[in-house]
Amino acid sequence: GRRPLHNVLCPRSGGLQLALDNLSTLDAIYDVTVMYGQMRMAGRRGLAPGMFDFCCGSQTYKQLHIHLDRVPIEQVPKEKVALRNWTIDRFERKEKIIDEFYSSEDLSSSSSQTALPCVPISQTLPPTLFFSAALIAPFFSPTVGKIYLMTIASSPLLIAWLHIRRCV
Repeated sequence: GRRPLHNVLCPRSGGLQLALDNLSTLDAIYDVTVMYGQMRMAGRRGLAPGMFDFCCGSQTYKQLHIHLDRVPIEQVPKEKVALRNWTIDRFERKEKIIDEFYSSEDLSSSSSQTALPCVPISQTLPPTLFFSAALIAPFFSPTVGKIYLMTIASSPLLIAWLHIRRCV
């Protein structure tokens, strides 16, 4: 008797039931809905962008919309049928949020927007140089090359040893 969901998958509450039964330290459940601006482009509804599309795509649609809801654990039903109905209700709420996202004409409209600042090059350049040097070093230094080769060669041996010892 419920309307079909078009934007989200049919919810399954079994894993949530297992977590609630066995994780005594839970204080809340976080309900997260993520939508990308590229999903509003013609022919892209429901298709999340790839990394290249998201980073190098059109500025108009280069947006990330996140709806986050914290539900205290006291508000989550423990009984199986009640939990299943509660989960379905949460997914129906997600469905409405996504429908509103698609129907909104203004790309910048949101209940609460937070624009993140650009990271300055002074913070990104040193790690990039270090990472590049670590990749290039084995080609120019015989000692580093041998260490690198030993780590690659020893990986299968380590995995085999762990299997022999029945650790994995």
